[in-house]
Amino acid sequence: MPRKSGFTLVELLVVIAILGIMFSLLMPAIQASREASRRAQCANNLHQLGVGLINYAESNAGKFPRSNCSSDISADKLWINTMKPYLENVNQIRICPKDMKGPDRHAADLTSYLMNDYVADPDTPGAITNIWKMHSTSKTVALFECAKSLSLTASCYEHVHAYEWFTKTNVSKKKVFDAIRSEVQVDRHGGCSNYLYCDGHVESIADSQIKEWADEGTNFAKPN
Repeated sequence: MPRKSGFTLVELLVVIAILGIMFSLLMPAIQASREASRRAQCANNLHQLGVGLINYAESNAGKFPRSNCSSDISADKLWINTMKPYLENVNQIRICPKDMKGPDRHAADLTSYLMNDYVADPDTPGAITNIWKMHSTSKTVALFECAKSLSLTASCYEHVHAYEWFTKTNVSKKKVFDAIRSEVQVDRHGGCSNYLYCDGHVESIADSQIKEWADEGTNFAKPN
């Protein structure tokens, strides 16, 4: 009788080992691809929000949505929700796909993005809350990605306090970067974060660059 051909146990184990090696080699590439996709989606969210901010400003004599930083503010008064008439899909773009608290923020009608106090709060020293009065909209940050440590309360979702990051004490003691990280997730996308500028463009900036500016005392959030 002719013998039937087939895999021996050793051959089967070799094949499994090879497949395991191939899978382990492919995983980093797959993860990098997913990370790039999420970063791109976040950047697209910010770009669309930027279009909405510019539309809002053009309809309101150049002014950005004003911040209402108070302990009793309700979610419907947040800038992201006052933007609804100027955006068609605000509920689809309010959350960064890498934000671990994203589902909770979405359920609470909050957002993954915070406005720059220099453009949102007219009481901030050095603030320019009117886009028509800015010298360079392409160098002025409008929105930051909020830190994952922020609690799920509406009062935390109006703006960052960039003016307070660069106090003399923080600058002299090299504490600026710590102050920034308390409000901004500077490494959400593999060691970088997305930043929306007032002209509508989005930049992905490494946390190391933000730290360098912070240690130098360079207030990159202040309008130019």
